[in-house]
Amino acid sequence: MKYSLFFLIFFYSCNGSDTNRAANTNRAANTTNSSSTTNTQADLSSASVQRFPDSILVAKIVDSIYKLSFVQKSHRYIDSFSHHEHGIAFMSDTSDNKVMVTAGYNGPERFETYYIFMVDPKTSKILVMDPATSDYISVGEYLKRNKE
Repeated sequence: MKYSLFFLIFFYSCNGSDTNRAANTNRAANTTNSSSTTNTQADLSSASVQRFPDSILVAKIVDSIYKLSFVQKSHRYIDSFSHHEHGIAFMSDTSDNKVMVTAGYNGPERFETYYIFMVDPKTSKILVMDPATSDYISVGEYLKRNKE
């Protein structure tokens, strides 16, 4: 009997606070919407426009990285040992007005990084991380240092 009374009070208090929170949230949203409806609509349209070109930009960057000779060589290597089931995979991240792309083998247990690229989207300049020094260098310099 004591426990059922406890649970009844517990559920009542939880439901009451959720209702109050929802009411307060709705009031705050109505206050915000009534004061600046046109600004909110403009902000939403500009936000959705900004996300769409970013994905296109990243796709273009990945395509340009994929065309590099040493990336193609790694793609053929991954394709050969995976019995033509996998190729080189890319992961991208945007930060500090730069796009970082990691290229490697996406295996069933983990992602094996082969190359790390840093791309400036304004100039389309591609830099490669040198594994020996951890510095970003140009693609030409990378090819000179890793001649086989």
